[in-house]
Amino acid sequence: MSDLRLPTSLREQLREAEGVPGAAEKPMNLFKRKKNRYRLTVDRAYAEAIEMGLYYVMSAAVLGDIAEFGTHGTTAVVTAEFLSKHPKFKRNMALFDSFQGFPPPMAAPDIECPHVVSGAWAKGTSRGVSMVVDVHRMVLKWIPAERFRIYDGWYEDTLPQIPKNTTFSLLIMDCCFYLSHYQVLNYLFSNRMLAEGCMILFSDWNANRASWQYGSRKAWGEMTQRHAVNYEYAGNYAWGSQKFIVHGYRGDQWNHRKG
Repeated sequence: MSDLRLPTSLREQLREAEGVPGAAEKPMNLFKRKKNRYRLTVDRAYAEAIEMGLYYVMSAAVLGDIAEFGTHGTTAVVTAEFLSKHPKFKRNMALFDSFQGFPPPMAAPDIECPHVVSGAWAKGTSRGVSMVVDVHRMVLKWIPAERFRIYDGWYEDTLPQIPKNTTFSLLIMDCCFYLSHYQVLNYLFSNRMLAEGCMILFSDWNANRASWQYGSRKAWGEMTQRHAVNYEYAGNYAWGSQKFIVHGYRGDQWNHRKG
């Protein structure tokens, strides 16, 4: 599989991880190498899905900016690099993260979900990039500061900071918890911030045994019903991620805004 679409740093790590370990290699080193290869393989699938989502938005003339909920340095760089290489595609980036890892679970679907019970999603884990300054530096390498904004904090505090009349064409949802997905989707649907044809990428769709009782699946089912959203399935990627395209709201017409 080609890795030409990936940021340079990720391509280099992937080539290193693809090396075949020697017969005399210690078991722990072999475990670390396999774990690293898994992470890089998943990152590659994420990167390719994001790039194809960006090509879709650009080619289909979907209005609006790009938002990432749960910001990881690698995925943010994929979008920034794409924007830098397509100067006529004048869209901005909105990056949301607490930069503190997982919060303590508050809602019952999160407290009871298998990944929290097992400790895999413990408080403070899953920190993509440790500091806002790191993400700023990585993205600034590709696009000027006026093209992106980092929303540092918990979603309940940062979502109201989004400027009014903002429209999004692509959402990259990597926020894991049910409550996080609920807060984001409820706010964006309530304020009609998704453009007609907006694509949504759910990174953790099949987490927690792919159960509709937890995470993004539960939040998506509830929010699309509450807000009467018309949408369609648009494919899957990686080992457990899924895409949707939003078409509108039943009984409502789109308020077309300039992207």
